[in-house]
Amino acid sequence: MNIKNLMLGNITLQDLLNYYNATIIYESWLYKDVRGFVDYYKGYYFIYINSNMSYYKKKKTILHELAHIEQTNHVRLITIYLLFILMNMKMKQINTYKKLKIY
Repeated sequence: MNIKNLMLGNITLQDLLNYYNATIIYESWLYKDVRGFVDYYKGYYFIYINSNMSYYKKKKTILHELAHIEQTNHVRLITIYLLFILMNMKMKQINTYKKLKIY
């Protein structure tokens, strides 16, 4: 699931929010120059949107903030993958040392 699927109409906004463990919160207290931002806390994303904007600016800002979440998730997956590779290399190195017979 990703923003592309949302834009193509294959999934709903709520589907994508559920997939990312995200919630949209509309706030009127944000400065007018702040359209929105994402906060991450204990496995949940909170997308804050300035409620004083037009409908279309809100939609554009939601897509923008979802792109930040999507990018963050890709970075996390790449990091996990690289850590997995490093662990495997270390295990191979340890196994190689175990096979050496030192007298």
